[in-house]
Amino acid sequence: MPQQVFMVGNNNALEEIKDKLTNSSKEREVISITGMGGIGKTTLTEKVYEDKDIKRHFDIQAWITVSQSYSLDDLLRVLLQSIDASSPTEEHCAGTFELKDKVRKLLLGKRYLIAIDDVWSTQVWDDLKICFPSEKRNGSRVLLTTRLTNVATHASSGGLPFSMPTLSKEESWDLFCKKVFAKESCPPSIEFEKIGRDIVMKCKGLPLSIMVIAGILSKAEMKVEDWENVARDVALSSTLYEEQNCEKILLLSYNHLPENLKTCFLYLGVFPEDYKIPAQRLVTYWIAQGFVEDEALVANNKEEVAWQKLQDLIDRNLILVEERGWCGRIRTCKIHDLTHEMCLRLAKGKNILHVIDDKFQIGSSSKGISQENSNYKFQVGQSSKENGNFW
Repeated sequence: MPQQVFMVGNNNALEEIKDKLTNSSKEREVISITGMGGIGKTTLTEKVYEDKDIKRHFDIQAWITVSQSYSLDDLLRVLLQSIDASSPTEEHCAGTFELKDKVRKLLLGKRYLIAIDDVWSTQVWDDLKICFPSEKRNGSRVLLTTRLTNVATHASSGGLPFSMPTLSKEESWDLFCKKVFAKESCPPSIEFEKIGRDIVMKCKGLPLSIMVIAGILSKAEMKVEDWENVARDVALSSTLYEEQNCEKILLLSYNHLPENLKTCFLYLGVFPEDYKIPAQRLVTYWIAQGFVEDEALVANNKEEVAWQKLQDLIDRNLILVEERGWCGRIRTCKIHDLTHEMCLRLAKGKNILHVIDDKFQIGSSSKGISQENSNYKFQVGQSSKENGNFW
């Protein structure tokens, strides 16, 4: 879980979900949040999960992320670890039944909140629900997010799933300004505001679209013509369908990357969806593959250059900080699943990455990705700078 959750807007949605979690019903209830990719389901769930009132209300909280490709046993191991950090991280001798039984026993008699993020099939809930005691006296809750309405309806405890709203015009503008101007809350002139509001309108209230466009402009010079160029590109990317619109805006953000950052970005495709990427290991990989050679000739410090590249991609909202160390240094990071999909698509299209086996095990292999210990393996092209000899 991120240490700090940043959310603009959707305060009504936040309060509505909190009410559903803390209402007077004593039965176990499942609250599903549904909506398209990039609309902010995970961010809202994180905000609720970290809320002080919610933390006080529940005896136990745990979080798991499912994604499209998953192993049930691995999910159960992560769930055990999230419920009780003292649980062994490796349970090789335990089968599925034993793992489910361990989870159930830890939750029995407790008021719990379990967040299950990014669910793609009804089978996930059918496999997991036996783990969650349905005692009719303590008001436990399961909070589930999914893009798919049928999955949300299948898991929900009666009533309609919560449909995630897009941001309003003013909420969208507020998010845009916070991301582009940081400390300043508004553009330097009416002309910039007019262009900015036009850009925001074409993002159709999708937080991810707004953030990546803000990332482009935060790196651009404060010149009207530069903003007009971005606005023109956004207009060309705009479609009637919000999710398709978001995908095109993500592609636009990639196209605006400097050439020396594109390979670093595409390299992220070697990590599985929703994987928490160790930042130090990532910059080490970039260095080992020669992605920082040219800049390092000037700076004479490869690691410093690699960390600058990481920060640049974070500033552009293409990489999200997941955890920081005690001194503020980035410990782990991740990318949004829509960004991951684009990254894989581009890398495959350029013939620089080929997925041999898309299975990835959480366990020893999650401590570090390598050809020897991961089932998530790749074949790549020949040039490390252009065709990404990643392994």
